[in-house]
Amino acid sequence: MKKFPTEVSDMFADCLNNSTEQFNCARRTVRGRDHIGGTMRHKDREVTDAAEIWAGVAASLWMTMALCDGMEPYAVPLSFGLADGAIYFHSSRKGHKVELLRRGGTVCCSFVPYADVVRPDDGTGCRFSMRFLSVLAWGRPEELHDAADVAVAVRALLAAVQAPDAPVNGDAVGRTAFFRLVPDRMTASRHA
Repeated sequence: MKKFPTEVSDMFADCLNNSTEQFNCARRTVRGRDHIGGTMRHKDREVTDAAEIWAGVAASLWMTMALCDGMEPYAVPLSFGLADGAIYFHSSRKGHKVELLRRGGTVCCSFVPYADVVRPDDGTGCRFSMRFLSVLAWGRPEELHDAADVAVAVRALLAAVQAPDAPVNGDAVGRTAFFRLVPDRMTASRHA
């Protein structure tokens, strides 16, 4: 029978401590450094141009949102739309994800618009690599209640699936919770 580790790293333990107190696992200080996104080790892969970062987000088919659920991380893939420097997404009005979102706290979203295996010419296993672009965005989502804000969210979500002018089912919109995330911080990494 496999045993799970009984000790967790300082960063993960700190995340757990923060999440139980304030449901916020993105902002923490570890070894004297503020860790909102951490420090990029491969500076040669860092993307710093905001337009390139947002282009990577826009090119992604989905995002994975990570939330803190007390003593457990909770990550969920979501469809999303973009408008006016914000990321819009939706949820059922009931369920685990929306409960965590309504508690407040910071989330981290991961976007990967492309990732490909790079095979070495000689087939040596230790020389395989990846070509990728990845973007991380941190922030505190806000639930939208104003009809104009919800309309922006609906149109952004429809535009993301190439149906910006599709008719909207008002009953479905009324049964759905919509959220806006204006990122506090974004990082991106590219390996060609």
